[in-house]
Amino acid sequence: MTADRNAQMSALIDRWRSELTENLCRLVRIPSVQQPPQPGKPFGEPVDRALQFVLDIATQSGFSATSLDGYFGYAEYGDGAELVGALGHVDVVPEGDRSDWSTDPFAGVVLDGRVIGRGATDDKGPVLSVLYGLRAVAMLGDPPKRRFRLMLGTNEESGWGGIAHYLAHDETPTCGFAPDGMFTVANREKGIVASRLSLPNPYPRGDGPFVLIDISGGKNMNSVPDSAQAIVCLDPSAARRLPATLDSVQTTYPWAQIGISQSDGETRIHSAGHTAHAMTPSTGRNAIHPLLELLIRLDPETGERSPLAQLARRIAPETDGRGLGMRWSDATSGELTVNLGTLRTVGSTLEASLDIRSPVSRSCSDVERGLQEAFAGTDVTVKTLRTMEPLYVPDDHPLVQTLCHAYESVTGKPSVLHAIGGGSYARAFQPCVSFGAVHPGAEIPIHRADEYITIEDLTRNAKIYAAAIDRLVR
Repeated sequence: MTADRNAQMSALIDRWRSELTENLCRLVRIPSVQQPPQPGKPFGEPVDRALQFVLDIATQSGFSATSLDGYFGYAEYGDGAELVGALGHVDVVPEGDRSDWSTDPFAGVVLDGRVIGRGATDDKGPVLSVLYGLRAVAMLGDPPKRRFRLMLGTNEESGWGGIAHYLAHDETPTCGFAPDGMFTVANREKGIVASRLSLPNPYPRGDGPFVLIDISGGKNMNSVPDSAQAIVCLDPSAARRLPATLDSVQTTYPWAQIGISQSDGETRIHSAGHTAHAMTPSTGRNAIHPLLELLIRLDPETGERSPLAQLARRIAPETDGRGLGMRWSDATSGELTVNLGTLRTVGSTLEASLDIRSPVSRSCSDVERGLQEAFAGTDVTVKTLRTMEPLYVPDDHPLVQTLCHAYESVTGKPSVLHAIGGGSYARAFQPCVSFGAVHPGAEIPIHRADEYITIEDLTRNAKIYAAAIDRLVR
């Protein structure tokens, strides 16, 4: 019977393939990066437009659709006392350096069987796959025993204010999944600690080899920064050292693309790297690190004692926490990771943001304490901005097993359970796990230039979600 239902739902989704693809292209074209609030649009107009777009598709598909003051939205199907939820989001991270993209990041185009654009995989494609999977379940016409909600967050990438508003004002599901990770199931998510580091500008106007006028790098802490820049005024000795210093930094960071230009007595130093998600910082190239190294080496007498070195020596070049004395790992979820996401001048100080993902065996308080100890006695002060405790749902939990069976019934492949560094909405309530949307062995294109999802996966994912929803509500 289950095979017959899968076949019927699969046929429906194949019929909707072109429609699903076009709607994803249209959704990607909405640049839903968080913006300043407007009346009724707490995270800006583009995010609200993306939310309304998905809710409109849900309404046209026959589901009831609700917006909670612009903070959150959901589409609901069925009756019953129990509620099952799928938690996705319509907001996206910034596009990064547009020159790294082969297309406009918000053009929403199809090339070589792929929808390319920011949000294609994280999380707009998966959201629409769930919606079309739900539509297929509803088309079969069998009354469900449980209600199902496709839940739509609006600032998952930048603070979780939307889901907090929902949980404070509406019903908490009894179980659910987040289509915002990897197939089959990510039932282990590392803890996340976001921190702000403050340090004095070690080279203000006055005596010294140079004046640090401004420094900036990165746009958000949960991405590896692909660009960083410093503006300095060099004294004659530092100016003479600059070429040799640049050569030595290039030896340490052979991947770095460092450019220097001069104008009106100022020297601009630009560093380029390669972005990646903060949950896997070792797959990126952090543009801030070689820039810091260049500034430190330009001051051969005191640079290694400066606040810049106090910062850099603890967080670079390794991303496993060894410089912080926090090289922690466990067999369940892997090693701790550290990402220096942003650095910029704020008045007479420099502010950096740090994103740390810790193994499930370590609490957020362990990380906070470790950070304070690592910078004790330095000029760097640490302030915690946000914490998310680790998530762990046992492998044999009924929810995990139900999702695994659904995946296997559609793909014919064995299930794979993952530990991830990402912080998905699966942490919003329990039991909930991340379920899709990147398949085992596939490239993970999120938070990168040319983010994409293949049309084949977009469609196949809808079939998997349909099979899972069908099991969860019946």
